[in-house]
Amino acid sequence: MQLRREVLEKQIVELKQNSQQVSQNKQHEQPRDSKNEDKQSEIKTLLINNCGLQNQIKQEQLNQQQLKTQIANLQNDIILYQQQKTQIEQQLGQQQKYNQELLMQMEELTQNNLDQQEQQANEWQSQYSMLTQKQNQSDQNLNQALQMNKELGVRVLELEQKLEEEIDRNQQLVEESKKYSIDSKQKEVEIGQFKSQIQMLAQQLNNLEKEKSDLKAIQQNGYVQEIQEYQNQTRHLEQENQVLQEKLRLHSNTCIQEIQKYQLKIQQYENESKENQNNQRQLNDRLQETLKNLEQIQQQLHEEQFKSQQLMKQLSSLSENKSSSQPNQDFMDLFDVQQSPRGQQIGTVQLPETSQSEEQISVLSQQLHLLQLQIKQQNWSLEEKDIIINEINQQKSQIENSWNKSKEEIKKLEGEIFDLKQELQSLDQLIKDINHYQQKISNQQQIIQSLQKQIEDLQKESQEQEYKLTIQQQSEKQLVNKELLQQKDEEILKLQEEMKNIYQKVEQRMNKSVISNGSKRSQNIVKFEQFEDLDENDVSVESMDEEQILEKFQLQKVLKENNDKIILNQQELKQKEQEILDLKEEVSRLKGQQYNQFLNRQGAGHKNEENNKEMMQKQQNEILDLQKEVEIQNQMIQQLLDEKKYQFIFQPRLLEEIIQTQQNNNQSIKEHSQFNEINDWFN
Repeated sequence: MQLRREVLEKQIVELKQNSQQVSQNKQHEQPRDSKNEDKQSEIKTLLINNCGLQNQIKQEQLNQQQLKTQIANLQNDIILYQQQKTQIEQQLGQQQKYNQELLMQMEELTQNNLDQQEQQANEWQSQYSMLTQKQNQSDQNLNQALQMNKELGVRVLELEQKLEEEIDRNQQLVEESKKYSIDSKQKEVEIGQFKSQIQMLAQQLNNLEKEKSDLKAIQQNGYVQEIQEYQNQTRHLEQENQVLQEKLRLHSNTCIQEIQKYQLKIQQYENESKENQNNQRQLNDRLQETLKNLEQIQQQLHEEQFKSQQLMKQLSSLSENKSSSQPNQDFMDLFDVQQSPRGQQIGTVQLPETSQSEEQISVLSQQLHLLQLQIKQQNWSLEEKDIIINEINQQKSQIENSWNKSKEEIKKLEGEIFDLKQELQSLDQLIKDINHYQQKISNQQQIIQSLQKQIEDLQKESQEQEYKLTIQQQSEKQLVNKELLQQKDEEILKLQEEMKNIYQKVEQRMNKSVISNGSKRSQNIVKFEQFEDLDENDVSVESMDEEQILEKFQLQKVLKENNDKIILNQQELKQKEQEILDLKEEVSRLKGQQYNQFLNRQGAGHKNEENNKEMMQKQQNEILDLQKEVEIQNQMIQQLLDEKKYQFIFQPRLLEEIIQTQQNNNQSIKEHSQFNEINDWFN
């Protein structure tokens, strides 16, 4: 378009220049007025055409600007639609993921509910079977006991009948004896026989009574065992009922929580559906606006096409006019003069006319080609927009489908919630049945508790006896340990006294050795002053050294023996400590047993508990006393060990120092004697 504009501007400038030249030529050449008038008329027509072309150019420029603005608006709309499309796609993706997650959760919940229902049904069936088995067993036991009682009753009746028969026989015999007065001896014999028979019968009666009592005791024991078994069964059933109640409560709580979650999800679905509806409305409004804009753009394009067709017609008419004006040389000359860029003379200028017309045609054809390209581009953009609109409609249909699916899912969720509510109602009924069953069990327990009290009293008595025996055993062990500790303490005191005596002896000997060494030094000095022989002094010193060494060995032996005794005492103390630890473990074990017994009893009185606590406190106090005694003994032993170590360290050092001093003295004496000998030799 800019090229076309520039070309037209150039043509206008050239036409103005030609018009100026023509006016100048008019002044120079007046004889050609007639021809000039014709040419001026033609020039006017050309100028008019140029003005029309300029107006058309301006209109086309305005149209181009409008098209540019419309294209920019369309591009902006396309960008907005793309953004909205991406947002909608993201929202759809999120909704699809959310729907998939919800479906997965619903499937998991349904599976979990089914599994829980199956587990509960299996548990109920197993419990029902166990209860039926236990009831059958208890019925069998009762039937057996009743049969035993019946058999015993039958036996008792038989024995009573036998007794009555025998009594009748005795009466008959007595009557016969009265009737038939037999000899007194025979009567006495018969009476003795009868007495023996009566005694036998009495013994039989006693045996029967014992058998009855034994049978009653056996029955009672059997009843006690049955009662205990029944109690254990009832406890087990109570525990199972408690577990089931807890499970039912947890299940009901989970169901309620799930229902609440589903309600929240339904609310979220409703809110999202409302948002989707609003978004759909907004999209529909925007689509309608874009359709209106597209219709306007299409109208504008039709108008531009119509204008381009008109321009084509005008160009074709111009080309025809130019072809018809070729024979007229005067017009061609004038046209050549108008198209000449230079200001030459009229007679000399002869340019070809066809070149300018061809240039104009080529320029116009280029403009047409550009317009066609613009029209094609606009058509392409319209097609793209139609495609976008179709895609948006498809998305809209997809959103509607997803909305319908979500509605169906919500209906399914509502149905599942209704099923869950029905399950809760059934669970409530089960809880009511369980409570009724528990009431029955409690009634039975009240009957059993009376028997339990008697059994617990017997158990308490047996446990108290066992506890007393254990306490006696522990007290005996503690007395033995105390006696052993006292013996060890006495042994340690004896060893300490022996050690003190040994140390006193060592100190006395050390003092004697020091005194003897001092006297010997003085004697040796006197001898040196009197020039006595060195050999005798050396012999005396060596004899004294040997005596000190022997004393040292003896002291070391005594110390070793004392150390061995101390080590033995330490080992014995360690053994005692281990025994004390064992006693502590036994006490802790007894405490645990007592605690377990206390838990098992539960119905014991406060008096027994206080007695047990007092006994435990006594044991703990005794153990603490033993620990204190052991600690005191350990402290005494450590003190002895420290003293021993100090003595072991200090005494050998003293001995070594004494020996070294004696050796130094001997060396000094030898050196002094040698020095005296040298002086004597020099003298």
